[in-house]
Amino acid sequence: MLESKSKTRNAFTLVELLVVIAIIGVLVGLLLPAVQAAREAARRMQCSNNLKQIGLAAMNYESTFRVMPPRRNMHSGSRRGWGPTILPYIEQAALQGDYRFDKDFYAPENEKNIAIALPLFLCPSGTGARNVTVIQNGITSEGKAGDYFGPNSFRSDLYGTASLSGNNKITAMDDLPRFRKLAHITDGLSNTMLITEQAGRADFYIRGRMQPNNSGLSQAASWGSWPSYQVFQVQI
Repeated sequence: MLESKSKTRNAFTLVELLVVIAIIGVLVGLLLPAVQAAREAARRMQCSNNLKQIGLAAMNYESTFRVMPPRRNMHSGSRRGWGPTILPYIEQAALQGDYRFDKDFYAPENEKNIAIALPLFLCPSGTGARNVTVIQNGITSEGKAGDYFGPNSFRSDLYGTASLSGNNKITAMDDLPRFRKLAHITDGLSNTMLITEQAGRADFYIRGRMQPNNSGLSQAASWGSWPSYQVFQVQI
């Protein structure tokens, strides 16, 4: 009497393999957007925390000197933005100690300082090496981009044409030799802008789209710079 022996199969068929690959592809397709959304949410939280820390540093500066940090110093020979001023309040006192306040931020004496990438001044969603070439008054220096800037005014067309006449809404910082005191902000600190985000330097974006021609827009965009920015609120 002959006994039948069952044969053990040691491999997938081609159809089974294709089905498994298809299932894995569907799962990856479902999970990838969720992973990307979670990562972007984390980056957004980090960016918000950066703004918070900068705000706290500005308020600590105000507690010491009874005025808000100067947004810009436009005096020839000592031009700079607000970044170098608050360095001791963001745990960068040593870096401020090496900074020459009697020189322009783009001067050779300060080039090593502005070439240091400070994570607090960078939005995590920004891409690239963040290198900027600063060209001012015939002097060229290399620096690291900063993503947060102090606006010099806020303008809106939501409240009639009268609100468009000049810098009608003050911001939390002013340019030297003027100083902004908290007492000057009569409509409340929660209604006043201190810092705005312009992530992605040296590239230039409008509504999330990188512009094909950013000639001149990336100049003086290091964290020690003194650029001028207005914030517009428009009705769409």
